[in-house]
Formats: sequence, C-alpha cells, structure tokens
Amino acid sequence: MTDVWHVSMQRAIAGVVVLCGGLACGSRGEDEQGDEVGETTSGESTSGESTSGESTSEDSTSEDSTSEESTSEESTSESETGEPPPLDCDNLPAGPLPYNTLGSVGVTEDFAFDADGNVVGHQQSAILRTAFGGQPQLWVPGINAFVAGFRAASDGTIVYNNVDEGTVYRIVDDVPQAVLSGLAYPNGMDVDMDGNVYVAENDGGRVRRIDVHTGEFTILAEGLNAPNGVSLSPDYHTVYVGSFGGGTVTAIELDDDKNPLGVSTFYANIGGGALDGVAVDACGNVYVTEFGPGSVWRIAADGSTIELIATLDSGWIPNMQFGTGIGGWNTHSLYVTEISGTRMFEIPLGVPDKPRAYP
Repeated sequence: MTDVWHVSMQRAIAGVVVLCGGLACGSRGEDEQGDEVGETTSGESTSGESTSGESTSEDSTSEDSTSEESTSEESTSESETGEPPPLDCDNLPAGPLPYNTLGSVGVTEDFAFDADGNVVGHQQSAILRTAFGGQPQLWVPGINAFVAGFRAASDGTIVYNNVDEGTVYRIVDDVPQAVLSGLAYPNGMDVDMDGNVYVAENDGGRVRRIDVHTGEFTILAEGLNAPNGVSLSPDYHTVYVGSFGGGTVTAIELDDDKNPLGVSTFYANIGGGALDGVAVDACGNVYVTEFGPGSVWRIAADGSTIELIATLDSGWIPNMQFGTGIGGWNTHSLYVTEISGTRMFEIPLGVPDKPRAYP
C-alpha cells in the first residue's frame, strides 16, 4: 500500500467512519410503467474464491437465482436507528448477493437522483421524475431520441447525452440546452465536484471532460476500444472506463488540475466482454455491469481481484448508481436499471457511494 494512495483515500472519504487496510484500500494496479413489486432474489456461489489477475467469467460463477417474495415494498433499511453502519472496507459482504426487484421508475438506459429523492431519467419520448415507490411523472416532453448517460452535476443541474444528435444537454428551467455537440455516440458519464462531466464516446474511442456550463472540453484519452460506462475514483484522480466488447476497464490518471497523467489497463478479460455501466464505491472498489448474462462484477480497489456480486434477472442492465439516502433510496445499496424500463434492481452492498457534491 502506497502512502499516496492511503492519503488520497483518507481525504476522499473524510467524514465517514472507515476501518480500512489491506486489499480493499490498497494501492491501484498499474497496468414502460409497471406496478411496484417487492421481490427479493438470492444467489449462492458455487465457488468461494474470487479471481485474480486477468480473469475470465468462468473463474467466478453462481447457481441459478431463486426468488422469494418480500414482505415490504420499501428499500432495504440502513439500520433500525436510520443511521448507516460504520464502513469496514476489509469486510464487505461477499457475492453473490441477494437483490430486490422494484417496479418501474421511468428510466431505461441511465438515471440521476435529484435533491427531492426522485429518480430522473428518459423513457420513450420524455424525461420523467419518479419518487421512491411512486409512479413516473412527466417532466420534460418531446425528447424523441435515444438518451444514454444521465447525471446531476455538482450544482444539481441535470445533464444527459442525446446519442442520436451526438450532443450533451443540460436542463435549465425545465428546458434542455445544448452544452456540446459533435460527439461520436456519447454514452456513459460521471461528474466531479467542480461542475465538470466526463463523457465516453463509444464510436469515437474518446473520453472528454466537459464544463457543464461553458461547453469547454479536454480530451483525456483516445484510441479506446468502445468506451462505455464511466466513473471516477473516491479522490477524483482516476477515471474508470468500461469497454463494451473489449472486456476491459481502463484507468485514466489525473493530476490536481484534472489533466491526464497516463492511461493503463485496470482489469482485463471480464466476463464475456460486453461491459456497460461502471460505478465506484467509497472504498474505491469498481463495479461493472455486463450485457448478456446480467452480471454485476466488483473489482478490488487495487485491481488485484474480481468477484461476481450478482446475476440479475435481465440480459441488459445498462447502468447503476448508489442510493442517496433521500426519499427511501438506501445509501448502501446499488440501484441497477433494466433497458425495458419496467424494473429496477436493488443490490444491498454494505458500502456507500464515493463522496458527491450533489445531492
């Protein structure tokens, strides 16, 4: 474990009780509307070992999931007192984990959370807002396009990618405004603490950092293989990018001014190769969803091991976000979209998101 990584992790998760040490907090590796349901599904692994090095999907497997009905429509509770449990990065629950199946929240490809506890996303030809346990409500009509990435910027501005137009939009006073055009299939995105959005261009092989308000941008990496999902590390000094077809997660290291220092392979040969969404928890672990088998993988913060967290009941689970703790969305659960828009999955992980400026 390097001193630099330990210090940056301490800075990134300041204010959270962390009992870190060892692998999970070590150094990085170099190189349509439906009714609300409360179904809980559990999976048991046929092997208690997680894989290491450059893994294949055969190294971590799970038995077919079994289902049982939940007695509650509410998200998994954080604790009896309403306070999240202390964070122990060395002892997170091992996968495969049980998960809950929620009803429609009005999103298909990706989503954001707002300060009122709504899920914000696109379905059919409109942007919708949905409270936990509620029905989708129309917000912005007339978005007749395929919409991919969706995030809330550091000041709460909702930002999304219009794939058909190759344009990043922000919503101001309920009206979409173009931020930057000319992108080649803008797909996954994440935001930092300073009003920037990071966008992967799936057809362009690029990742850009874009100022949400001015449209000014910096190309952080080029020549990537079908970059898709994007997520930043807890200290905001690494951009993780998944490859849809390449089966790799790439790490783009950033300096203090958010300029690129270098690009390397963080982990390779993941599953069948079609990686979609990417997320990072407060311990620095990296999560990826896989198109086809519906797998959710967790890669250790130092890139040494990979573990199958869940196999969801869907072949297309494009994106995921941690709950915000507002309106019923559990901070220690990962919420995963299904492309049909009829369901959302909740995986209780026992660990929250990295620090966020909003909400």
